[in-house]
Amino acid sequence: MVWSIERLQNEDLSHVVRMVKTSILNISPRFYTQEQLIAWAEGVKNHPHFHERFLNAYALVAKDTSNNIIGFASLVGPHIDFLYVASERQGEGVATQMLYLLRNRQ
Repeated sequence: MVWSIERLQNEDLSHVVRMVKTSILNISPRFYTQEQLIAWAEGVKNHPHFHERFLNAYALVAKDTSNNIIGFASLVGPHIDFLYVASERQGEGVATQMLYLLRNRQ
């Protein structure tokens, strides 16, 4: 599959939050209860500081050829803060490429 990776822009934020929430809700129930997944997803959606946190970090988004966000990763200082890939795009190398770019800050 083809995708591009670019710096997060303000107009990407609502799409990032939606993709992160959907990815969380699609995590296998063998790892978390449904109640835990819902609480986690709603916390991301409703947390008042996430938008500011995303914009203040070195953050990247991966977009498919239709400009849909399929991945999000951020770096705070030398540490990975967030790394999510849309559940239907996992296993394609999106996270690997985002991690490489974060590590090299390109």
